[in-house]
Amino acid sequence: MTTWSRPRLIAGLLGLLIIAPLTAAAAQEIATTQRAWRAAYDDKDWARAIKVGLKLTLLVPDNSTHEYNLACAYALHGDVESAAAWAQKSAYSGFSDLHLITTDPDLNNIRNDPSYKAALKIVARNSSKALELFKQQAAGREPLIIVPASVDREKPAPVVIVLHGFGGKAERFADLWRKAADKAGVILVAPRAVHEVRGRGYQWGTPEEANVLVLRALDKVSAEHKVDPRRVVLGGFSQGGRMAYTLGLRHADKFCGVIPIAGNYNASYTVARAGGLPRVFVMVGENDRTLKANRAAAKDLEAKGAEVKLNVYPGVGHAFPQNSDDELLEALKFVLRKD
Repeated sequence: MTTWSRPRLIAGLLGLLIIAPLTAAAAQEIATTQRAWRAAYDDKDWARAIKVGLKLTLLVPDNSTHEYNLACAYALHGDVESAAAWAQKSAYSGFSDLHLITTDPDLNNIRNDPSYKAALKIVARNSSKALELFKQQAAGREPLIIVPASVDREKPAPVVIVLHGFGGKAERFADLWRKAADKAGVILVAPRAVHEVRGRGYQWGTPEEANVLVLRALDKVSAEHKVDPRRVVLGGFSQGGRMAYTLGLRHADKFCGVIPIAGNYNASYTVARAGGLPRVFVMVGENDRTLKANRAAAKDLEAKGAEVKLNVYPGVGHAFPQNSDDELLEALKFVLRKD
């Protein structure tokens, strides 16, 4: 299941905006209905999720994300035929997250349906086209690279690449890591996302798109500074935390450690690599909606052979802990530890 929309995936909404300005009342109704969808999904009330999802597809026609989410609700409700049909419709509307539609456990019971298989082919084409376009859009988005005074520029240094949350910005997010990076003697790199969130900042898009930015950032810092390739860490908050899980574990050959903060975890994204998985330091608030997923992550990754530390912060919601400098330093020391 995915609940975020990228600008290129919401053709129906853009069409409404071109034909006539979206009224405040209409925008509010869409936002309210999206929250109702999330509540129904979290409650595992699939009948209600279907009802709300159908309403969203009427409010915002041809929105591939809403159509995909509706496919998930139908699949979880046991209606394979409707689920596969909506998955195919989302593909025709432009859905391009191939990794998600291929691995999402919500869709496990429709994998053999002909409409789902047809949808995969369309999404694969969408993904390929979207990724090429994204690479062009991302060409000028250079990462922010900060070399603390504590780093010895004559020796290969460790690196931490950090990914902000939905609506964030590289500069603001890097500021949250500065003190910890300085104390740990680590080069700090903050990639700049491409997709704008109106009135806020940016978001990462699909894992494949984020992957382009992360690997470009790693290549750039490695070309400009002396980097210890065995001591590169990937961290992130919220949407960035989810990307840290996904990409850090996907590229176990490149990242020795992963620091997800309040990030959602999907076990189907994780493949144990030859030579083992990175160390993982999980940070999550006691009142965060992702707590259950992060507890599951720690258990799953430990079972797959990773060394994991899970820190749960009392009274904290979807946010950094109050003593974030100390916690980030502890996290860096844990994943960079030399055995």
